[in-house]
Amino acid sequence: MYIDRDIIVLANPEIAQLPPWVIALVAAGALAAALSTAAGLLLVISTAVSHDLLKKTFAKNITEKKELYLQDFQSLWQ
Repeated sequence: MYIDRDIIVLANPEIAQLPPWVIALVAAGALAAALSTAAGLLLVISTAVSHDLLKKTFAKNITEKKELYLQDFQSLWQ
């Protein structure tokens, strides 16, 4: 019988007989880390699209203020 290592890692809190609230706290921390990473990636994507694609291709004479407005709009749209 083969047991995957990932399953063993996920079962560690139960093997250690930790209370359920500790397991929930660890899971909430992992979820918060994933959400903050996703938010940072969306910010980078919107900045890259507005600066690299739009400014160099479609709107070559755009002002810096309008470029920042486009970045804000794209980060809300995504």
